[in-house]
Amino acid sequence: MTSEERLSHMATSGSSTAGQRIEIRRRRRGLSRKVVAGLVGRSEEWLRLVESGQRRLDSIALLTRLAEVLQIDDPTDLVEWSMPKTPAFLPNPTDELTALRHAITAHPVLRHDPAEANRDPESLTADVHYCWHLWMNSGRRHSQLADTLPAAMNATRMAHWRLRTPQTADLLAGLYHISRYLFAACGDHSTATLVADRSLELTAQYRLPLPIAASTWHLASELLHWERIDESRECALAAADLMPAAEPQAGAAVLRGALLLLAALSAADDEQTRHRLRTAAQEAADTVGGDCHELGIPFGPTEFHIAEMRIALDRHDPDRTIRLAAEVDPDDHLLVQQRVAYYVYQATAFVQRHDDTGATFALMKAASIAPEDIGHNPAARECLQYLARRGNHLVRAEVGYLLELAGLVG
Repeated sequence: MTSEERLSHMATSGSSTAGQRIEIRRRRRGLSRKVVAGLVGRSEEWLRLVESGQRRLDSIALLTRLAEVLQIDDPTDLVEWSMPKTPAFLPNPTDELTALRHAITAHPVLRHDPAEANRDPESLTADVHYCWHLWMNSGRRHSQLADTLPAAMNATRMAHWRLRTPQTADLLAGLYHISRYLFAACGDHSTATLVADRSLELTAQYRLPLPIAASTWHLASELLHWERIDESRECALAAADLMPAAEPQAGAAVLRGALLLLAALSAADDEQTRHRLRTAAQEAADTVGGDCHELGIPFGPTEFHIAEMRIALDRHDPDRTIRLAAEVDPDDHLLVQQRVAYYVYQATAFVQRHDDTGATFALMKAASIAPEDIGHNPAARECLQYLARRGNHLVRAEVGYLLELAGLVG
């Protein structure tokens, strides 16, 4: 396909970006980049970056002037519209969690199921361990937990309401943590925040040191999502400061490191504070040695790298994100949630660079690990939506497969 044919195809297919539309109009008018750039008072290199999608038009005056030079009646034709984070045509992935939401909100005093009331803590422990196994290791954890977690939640809440022991409190807190992960992964942060708060209240009541730290990590994660940055950081640091008292217990160093790393994420806009907390988290990662997890919370050298990728993305630095990704080997020893996060962050970085092939490859890797996450993970859906909009023929088959996997076609 020649350059002119490529431009004609983009113009008629509806898949062109704002920069490509500017290039199409400029060429059709027979104007060089140098001429157009001069008429709008910018450099030729500036216009090249705009046309290639590496620079956005962020000035109304420039937008209007470009429209005048290119004889475009509606200047908004040159705007790169962002796709909504939860588009209307996407299915609501939390619909399958209705039973779990009901199990969380319905008080045990209103339930009269003899089978649930007579469950012993040992059988409940097996159920909780199985739910953790699904979350950490299964590629189809969303649908499997949607089936198994509500019954476990009902039975454990009933047992704790009846027995009120530290053991049942610990089991119930674990189920709240899994639920927080599940709701957050689907983008339902309102319910995720509710269960995070419940788990902290519960573990604090029974003074369970490590569960308190884990519950605080979950709550601070939700505060970070809601952009309550200072509260998130203070919450994480307060819990990290409590860890020395619990140090003789296994896993204390892991949770302390995870809390410090989360605090560093919450300080991404304050370079001095972030550097201090990052250094502390790095030292903690060196202390624990390899990659590990405690109460479902991962920490170690790889998790540290994944967090650095997230910070780079938040700073709109896709090149650094991709460089960091090259330093990590997300093999099978990591939790599913870590491997999915790695590839979704990588895909997002490629999207920011307008690299359709790289983004598609990263999403395909994520799909090979956890197929359901392509439809449930909000960032993965956003990347996939971008690729569908681009309509790149080089990755059409792969994007079509991912769309079908996510339930967005047919």
